[in-house]
Amino acid sequence: MSAIVELALALLLAGGGETGPAGTPGFDLSRDAADDFARRVAGKDADEGPDGAAEQPQQEDEKPPRPQSTAAPSEKVSQGLIDFGWLELYPRAGIALFSSKYHINASPAIEIEARAPLPFLSPSSNPEGDYFGAFAQLNFVPIKRTIVPTLAKASGLMSSIALGMDYTLYRDETWLLMPRVGFQYTYYGGVTDLKNGGQVVAGFTAGLGLSRSLVLTLTPEIIYAKTGDYILMGLVGVAIEF
Repeated sequence: MSAIVELALALLLAGGGETGPAGTPGFDLSRDAADDFARRVAGKDADEGPDGAAEQPQQEDEKPPRPQSTAAPSEKVSQGLIDFGWLELYPRAGIALFSSKYHINASPAIEIEARAPLPFLSPSSNPEGDYFGAFAQLNFVPIKRTIVPTLAKASGLMSSIALGMDYTLYRDETWLLMPRVGFQYTYYGGVTDLKNGGQVVAGFTAGLGLSRSLVLTLTPEIIYAKTGDYILMGLVGVAIEF
């Protein structure tokens, strides 16, 4: 046992090279201990590599950034030919005046109109505007001809249906200015010597806003037949927005 202790002491005192006697590997415990002490005093990380740089723990690969779409932004979904999402109703009442060839005195008139914007005709400077619109209207006028001698059927209910387009000149929360033109078919209720047929109708609507969805309107109209006869109508009413 003492021989082993003496051998170890001899190696400790003699060591120093990279190789021991007879080419056997050698080691220097004192140097190893000094290096270890210096490393600890300097606060070096135990994970330092041979060149003194700290070895960083292996990290998981970061996720690649989200790819940016190169496609063009989606265009606004088409609303079709007529945008019924902005449907409006215009009930009106007033008076109808007939040209002399009709031989009809001034008569009361009732009219109802429905309109909605035409998105595909909006100007490029205002693609979501409702400058152009389409309308359909019905009107009813009780009439009586004043020809003497009395006709076989002198009175009846004149009724018309019209289709056309309008143009919003100006519109805000207070004012509305909108001309319109269309074509209508008139049925004279079987009154003698009045022929049913098509006519051109043109009008102008001026409005004063009462609330966000209610507008007071004034609408003059002219209905013109190809024979040169005409009917003038003055109507007041409201515009109801849905």
